[in-house]
This record gives sequence, structure tokens and C-alpha cells, in this order.
Amino acid sequence: MSILKGALLSICLFGFGTMGFLYLRLHRYMEPHSSLDVRIIGSLTTGNPLWWTALVVCLVLGIAIAHSWSA
Repeated sequence: MSILKGALLSICLFGFGTMGFLYLRLHRYMEPHSSLDVRIIGSLTTGNPLWWTALVVCLVLGIAIAHSWSA
């Protein structure tokens, strides 16, 4: 059960981190009424090795926090 709790915690942490990263990287400097290509978002996320490293770190951190938290 702690693995599932840790996975859920890490998915939330990773999702909010990705949204923050994309905001700081893209939307902050965009002009009003402009659009993004899907390939740009893909290259910043799945094409970026640091994004995959952050995914693994978030999973390990989330599972470690959930495992150490005694309920």
C-alpha cells in the first residue's frame, strides 16, 4: 500500500513540477493570442533527459516519503 501511496504522491509532485517548468519555459514569454506546437512541448518533456531524470527522482522520493510516513 505504501508503494501505491508513494506512486500517487510522486505523480502529483511530478505533474505540478512539469506544469511549472512548462510555464516558466514557454507561456511566460508568449505574446497574447499565440499558440504552441505540440512538438515543442514534446521536445521539452519526453525529448529532454533531465525530464526523465526528474521522473525517476520524483518516484524514488515519493515512495521513500510514503514508506517513512507511519500511519
